[in-house]
Amino acid sequence: MKTKPKPIFPAIAGFFRHIQQRTSVALMASIVSVCALGVSWYQVQLSRQQQLASVWPYLSISGYGTANDKEQAWGVKVTNNGLGPAIIERVELRLDGKALPSDVFMETLRAENAKADSLLRLDFTSNDLGHGSVFAASSTENWVSFLQVFEGKPPSNTASNVYLPRVSLSIFYKSLYDEHWVSCFNCPDTGLDEVRKLD
Repeated sequence: MKTKPKPIFPAIAGFFRHIQQRTSVALMASIVSVCALGVSWYQVQLSRQQQLASVWPYLSISGYGTANDKEQAWGVKVTNNGLGPAIIERVELRLDGKALPSDVFMETLRAENAKADSLLRLDFTSNDLGHGSVFAASSTENWVSFLQVFEGKPPSNTASNVYLPRVSLSIFYKSLYDEHWVSCFNCPDTGLDEVRKLD
């Protein structure tokens, strides 16, 4: 009957088994640590996204116009449909595609509206959305508005149809966490209305 041969180096074999066990334990501990780090990083990113979303400003810009037998009104309004305030950084104005300073832009529009045939009265208001001004969440303001009152029959082509396609307004703004957006009406590059994140 054959007997099983004894290991030649039992002490060495035991040593290597011990090393293998310790290596496996260390490897498993490393894997667990990496997984825990990944979960922590994901939680931090999720918390960061929730913070950013909680103060997200969203400026939408739209034109409007009304007309009846004696008067016509038109203008552009700005609404913050977001959850946080919009901090205005700069405003770009264009009339017929040409960039103009705010005062020149407003005066040009006022002068052109004043030329309407049979005009009895012109009411004009504007709001300054200059650098550093804050546009609160859930607020709406008329950026510019015109009211033409006529003593005779108003022109058949309404003021909103005449002027709104010629006006371009781009507002650059940021959130409380310094994320940056631009909202525009008749965007100079596309002619569309849009809101775009810049970061």
